[in-house]
Amino acid sequence: MATTLVTNIDSLVFLSDLEVIQMSSNETSVAVTVCDSRRQALFSTVLYPHSNGSVSLFDIDRIIKNSLRDSATGSFSIWVNGEAICFMTVIRSDVKLSLPATEWARRRFLTAMTGERDTAVGRLETLSCYNPDRLPCRADCLYLSPAGRIVARQVAIGATETTGDVTEYDVSPRRFVRDGYELVHFTVRVGDMAQAYRVIVSPPPLTGAFLFRNNFNCWETLHCHGEVTADPQYSRVTAMVNGSFEAYDIGETDKHVASTGVMRFGAESIARDLARSGSVYLLNPDGTPGERVIITDCSVADSNAYDFTPSFSFTYRLARRGASDLDGFRIFDHTFDPTYE
Repeated sequence: MATTLVTNIDSLVFLSDLEVIQMSSNETSVAVTVCDSRRQALFSTVLYPHSNGSVSLFDIDRIIKNSLRDSATGSFSIWVNGEAICFMTVIRSDVKLSLPATEWARRRFLTAMTGERDTAVGRLETLSCYNPDRLPCRADCLYLSPAGRIVARQVAIGATETTGDVTEYDVSPRRFVRDGYELVHFTVRVGDMAQAYRVIVSPPPLTGAFLFRNNFNCWETLHCHGEVTADPQYSRVTAMVNGSFEAYDIGETDKHVASTGVMRFGAESIARDLARSGSVYLLNPDGTPGERVIITDCSVADSNAYDFTPSFSFTYRLARRGASDLDGFRIFDHTFDPTYE
């Protein structure tokens, strides 16, 4: 029998499914090596089977995660006593998901929220998918014509960036705007994958937006239209100098609390992705990344109460030391006299 895998590992697997790998062996010792795509050893150890022949390998997901770095996918293999027992492509995911990787990658984009989303013209929206076959991407758009009829149109979408087998697309509504028609809905499709967006004609004004790496290490956006609070924190060192009380080495840390406002049901999955992300940026109005920030606290509670409405808040500070002299939060735009705000 030698050594065989007990844990079923598909050729395409999520990182979160590799926490524990079970094997069975009738050998006295088992030399295990985990290698990357270049056959470079990432981890090597010798294990000794239990009396029943079982062998357990723990925390391989952490080793592979360190090797992936900023990539969403990677190829790896497991070798036992010099023989390969497993070749796999790993999709990064720190969270246990409801579908196996082969099914998710075929039917869903690499995002936690798979139901219909709300968006508006002027907002940046991104989608990424596992697309080794380089399948084409399109948007099935619905417009309201001047005559009041619904008109359908397909728009091809080119890739924004391709890294390995993962392709990223800019699916912002502005890309599908048509003169004389009102964009009301669009669905992005790649193969069997589909992501629907409802376009809000008169959305509430945005009070902020985040660009962040989600659970799959792909870029995602979250737009806020709730309350925003600025609460700078200060530190001081004081001492008596020449008979006078002095303050020196004064430090300032920008602290902000941003509320999403009421969102659609299902949006809590994106909020939780933002809460656990280590790569978060403020999103500039032109769609480019702004200051890098650190989420220091959040409220992403979910409930099945009949009167519950999804609304979340995030406390963040600048990643760099110091503060930024940013525009204050205004009720009106800059064409109004601020005297009575």
